[in-house]
Amino acid sequence: MGQLALLIHRFIVLDGVEGCGKSTQARLLAKALTQRGCDVVTTHEPGGTPAGERIREVLLDPALSMAALTEVLLFCASRAQHVAKVIRPALEDGKVVVCDRFSASTAAYQGYAGDLGFATFQKLDELATGGLHPDMTIILDLDPQVGIQRRLAETGKVDRIERKPVERQWPVGDIVRLQDREGRWDGFVPMLDWNSYGERDISYVEEKWQVLRKPLGWEDDNGVLLENLETGEHIFIRPHDYHSRVRKGFLQYAEQLGAAATVIDADRSVEEIHIDILRALGIE
Repeated sequence: MGQLALLIHRFIVLDGVEGCGKSTQARLLAKALTQRGCDVVTTHEPGGTPAGERIREVLLDPALSMAALTEVLLFCASRAQHVAKVIRPALEDGKVVVCDRFSASTAAYQGYAGDLGFATFQKLDELATGGLHPDMTIILDLDPQVGIQRRLAETGKVDRIERKPVERQWPVGDIVRLQDREGRWDGFVPMLDWNSYGERDISYVEEKWQVLRKPLGWEDDNGVLLENLETGEHIFIRPHDYHSRVRKGFLQYAEQLGAAATVIDADRSVEEIHIDILRALGIE
């Protein structure tokens, strides 16, 4: 059993904005716990089960646009299956579960930064988890723009949830159309000069966003889907403060969890972050 009997935190979640290094830290933590004699199950969300992985494909598909409630119901469906088939059985079997993302992500992205609202998130999440909550949620805090650049440098892309204001570069003058709230295509406009994004001040993106949303009369700021009529490709545009709201959502959720959460600065070396995670769990 090793140190397993002494470990207070059996269900551990690592979470945070994209590019914060949570997946790397989850692997390192699992390795450290295994070396100390713990029987560790590593898993992730969305997904973690065959059914959950199918749901994950839908959720992360950059070509899809969906209502906020549709999105969170899919996350919760995946979570319910995950808890029932993987997490709860592992805990009941005396194992330690290390999970890459869990309820904190839904709280931050859909509850705080999205249209859903935190109260609705809480009700749906409680139903999905059956009242099972992590013993410790570790939020790796990082400037979201730094995280996005890390992700792009590593993989060359970001998923539907994490999309930056513009994911693809299209020629100026290409004809694009905007998708409205009900999923109807409307508002044909020429493509604007987005090709300098990343080299110019973020206010440039905000300025262009204001122009793009006016044809449909959108007053909110959660984003709009565009289709390039020349190539058939899609991009999703969000205002520049969306990811900042996500980061704030993670921090607010951690504060609400109290002693069941800890926030760790992720703008440091992998080794420094790993050491702080072990300390937060009472492991030396």
